[in-house]
Amino acid sequence: MDGEVVVAIVSSGIALVALVVAIITAKFARSQTRSAKASADAAKVQAERAGEQVDVARQSADSAREQVEAARRQNELQEMVRQDQAQPYVVADVVPSPGSGHLLQVVVTNHGSTIAHNIRAKFDPPLLSRWQSRPVEPFTALDQGISFLAPGRSMKYHLGTSPDYFVGDQQPEDNEVTVDCEGPFGTLPPLTYTLSLAALKNSEATAPGTLGRIEKAINNLTGEVKKK
Repeated sequence: MDGEVVVAIVSSGIALVALVVAIITAKFARSQTRSAKASADAAKVQAERAGEQVDVARQSADSAREQVEAARRQNELQEMVRQDQAQPYVVADVVPSPGSGHLLQVVVTNHGSTIAHNIRAKFDPPLLSRWQSRPVEPFTALDQGISFLAPGRSMKYHLGTSPDYFVGDQQPEDNEVTVDCEGPFGTLPPLTYTLSLAALKNSEATAPGTLGRIEKAINNLTGEVKKK
């Protein structure tokens, strides 16, 4: 075998080895590519799951915040209700006297459940005292206020008589009433409303039965019996 043949055989062998190596390398590279793709897909799936978990965690956090906010609002409402129930509620009004339907009285009443302090009742325009035998003058009984008023208690002040207030077709003007006072939690917001004295003009003037009236009737009856 001459040298050229040997060189050809060796060259063929080298080429074959190179081909085998190339094939093995290509297969390995393909396997690596598939593995990398699988890893990438797995990473993508993990990322998507992580994103879903983040969304779930965010939703849980939002829900928890909403629950905390709802609980806070509920506590505030309960505290407001508790304070409202524990506050005095003072109203100033003009009403016929229970003993005489023609006598008008200014009545300040605490309709609340606790003591009211430093009560101020203002009428705009100011009330006037009207009596048949006296000159008309400002009503001043409430100018110094009321130091305290227990729950359910009323303070009454004579204002005048209805014939002096409702003379002929004369209509007394409405008064804006503002009541200020203090409760167990401090100063209350002013209570403001409109008082219509004209509404009393056509109201019933007959006084309801009282113990004094019953006693008077009994005394009259006793006197009539003695005469006989």
